[in-house]
Amino acid sequence: MLRFSLLTVAVLSTATAAHAGKPATWHAAIRPDDRTRLLGLWPAWTTAKAAAIEHGKTAEWIALGRLADPAPAAAGEWPVAGAYRCRVVKLGARVPGQPDIAPTRDFPCTVTVDDDGTIGFAGRNAFQTSSGRLYPDGERMVFLGAMTLGGDMSRFKYGADPDRNLVGVLERIGPARWRLALPWPRFQSTLDVVDIVPAS
Repeated sequence: MLRFSLLTVAVLSTATAAHAGKPATWHAAIRPDDRTRLLGLWPAWTTAKAAAIEHGKTAEWIALGRLADPAPAAAGEWPVAGAYRCRVVKLGARVPGQPDIAPTRDFPCTVTVDDDGTIGFAGRNAFQTSSGRLYPDGERMVFLGAMTLGGDMSRFKYGADPDRNLVGVLERIGPARWRLALPWPRFQSTLDVVDIVPAS
């Protein structure tokens, strides 16, 4: 029921969002290079998994469970507006000497729904803030956002700097649990996976 409430808000607000200058769909908002990254989600999964297996991390990969299973997500509700707890697991090192599976500590994140129906997601850890918009897209949501580093003077928005853009897919992986998979980030890893659960 909650999932459909978000989708209903998004559908009913299409005209309002367009009038306000906000793209109604991710297809209209995404940059060409980010579309390529999004289409490369499956290769990102397979490349990261192959690297983990090659370097003797098979057991660690299996221990991640549903979080590291690229199979289609379970049907169910999308996260509603509110506070959440997140952690990032970086998969497939692209920097020599870095681990192929590198989890971060938990950090706070939020889902918001604006008056015009825009669904937002943001998280902040010790090093950066990531924020952007979630677009309902069938059995998934597409995320378009940007990262702002700790030393930046202002927060970046999607499209302002190609090196800061984030693109990914949000899926449900269990009761009150979601996964945001970000393929081919600009730095460090092949795939960043954000584990999202309610804050309480």
